[in-house]
Amino acid sequence: MRPAPWVGLIAAGPVSPSLYQLANWNATLGPVCAETLRVASRLANQMKAGAAAQPEALAKSQLILISGPFADFQSLLDLALRAGIDWRGRTVLLVDSLRAADQLEPLRALGAHTGTLDTIDAFPGVRFAAAIDGASRRVVQRFCTATKSKAYPLPHNSKQVFAAAGTLISTLLTPAFTAAFESFKHAGLTQPEAEDVIENIVREQLRAWRKAGRKSWTPPDANAAEWQHAALAAADVKLARYFESTERAAAGLFAKKASARAGGA
Repeated sequence: MRPAPWVGLIAAGPVSPSLYQLANWNATLGPVCAETLRVASRLANQMKAGAAAQPEALAKSQLILISGPFADFQSLLDLALRAGIDWRGRTVLLVDSLRAADQLEPLRALGAHTGTLDTIDAFPGVRFAAAIDGASRRVVQRFCTATKSKAYPLPHNSKQVFAAAGTLISTLLTPAFTAAFESFKHAGLTQPEAEDVIENIVREQLRAWRKAGRKSWTPPDANAAEWQHAALAAADVKLARYFESTERAAAGLFAKKASARAGGA
C-alpha cells in the first residue's frame, strides 16, 4: 500500500525553486497552507503536488516546511501558530530562508523540533544543508529518501557559519577572479588567453588544496609581492588595493606560516 503523504507546507509565493525539483513530491506532500485557500491552491498546482488545506490539516504531517519570501516570514509563522495543532514531536524546517532556526522559537516553545534546509545549488541533484537538532535527523533522512534528495546534517545553530563559508567560495570568490582577469589584461593577455590561464591555475590550485589542505599555501616572497603591488598600482589603483588587502587577509589566516616564512628570509 502506498504510504499517505506525511509532509506539510506553509508557504507564500514564490516558494523555494528546489521544491519543484524534488522526486516523488506528489506522493510525499500533503496539505499546502497559505494566507488564503486560493493562494494555497495556486502553489499546489504550480508544484503539481499537495492539496490546498486549512492550517489545522497540518495535524496529519510529521514534517512541516515553511517557504516564502523573507518579508512574509512573520505572517507564515503566525499562520502556523493559528493552526491549533499539537506541535510536540513535529519537525518544522525553514526552506532557503535568510533566517536561522532561532526565528522559529515560538514553535519550539510549543514542543516542535526546528531547523533549516538550505539548497546547495552547485550539485546536479537537490542537495541541502540541514541545520537541525538530533531529534530531526531521522525525519530529514526519511524526507531525503522519499524525494531522492540529499542533505548534510549540521548542528542546529550552525546555519549562518555554513552560509558564510558558501559566501567565501562564491560571492567573495568572484572579485578574485575579476581582479586576476583584469590584471592579466593589463599584463597584455587577450580575454580568451586570460580566461584560459585563470581556469587552469584555479584547477591546479584546487587539486593541490584537496591533496594538502592548508599546507598547499605558500606565502608570497616579500620582495616579489612588493614589486607586484607597485606594478599594479601603476596600472590600476583599485587592483593594487585589492591585491594588498587580500595578501594581508591571507597572512592573517595563515599567521603562523607567514611568520615562519618572514623569520627565515
